[in-house]
Amino acid sequence: MEERPVVRAAAPAKRAPRVAKSDPRLDRLQGQLTETQKQLASTRDDLAKAQESLDGKINSTRDDLNGSIAKTHEEVAALQRRGEQNIYEFRLTKSKQMQRVGPLSLALRSTSTKHKTYDFSMLVDDNTLSKKHVNLYEPVWITVSDRPQPVQLVVNRVGKDEVDGYVSEPKYKKSELATNAETPAPAPAKELTNR
Repeated sequence: MEERPVVRAAAPAKRAPRVAKSDPRLDRLQGQLTETQKQLASTRDDLAKAQESLDGKINSTRDDLNGSIAKTHEEVAALQRRGEQNIYEFRLTKSKQMQRVGPLSLALRSTSTKHKTYDFSMLVDDNTLSKKHVNLYEPVWITVSDRPQPVQLVVNRVGKDEVDGYVSEPKYKKSELATNAETPAPAPAKELTNR
């Protein structure tokens, strides 16, 4: 027997790695994606800064408002000493009769000492209004026709069938402010010249 030579199949020629051509559409899309990501990051930074600023302003306003709500008679007296507002302290007992307190007429309808809430009615500009389940220290803002700013009512003690609190109104009425604005300012003094 003759030995036959082993014939091997030729190995396929190695192909050169294919170099992908750069597609201009793909390059343009990648550029747009990169630009959009930059804009998104910038917007997130701006949003975070705006949120921090808003939080600071809200906290500042909350502190200002909390500072203007008197919780004791001494704090009411301190508000009066500021001189920015006319302040009327009151004690209301449960009644159907209205009691005059500053620019308002008020009547206490009910109280809840457990929940520290109260219900009351008031007469404002010839309109009877009711307010229910008002919390202790919660300011009730009432717009009165002849006031440049709303009148504030705050109750700082809720007892059985009675409440203590105060009404704070702007020092001047709209009509008084208009009168002051209409009066002419004094003429400026003429300067003397030296020769």
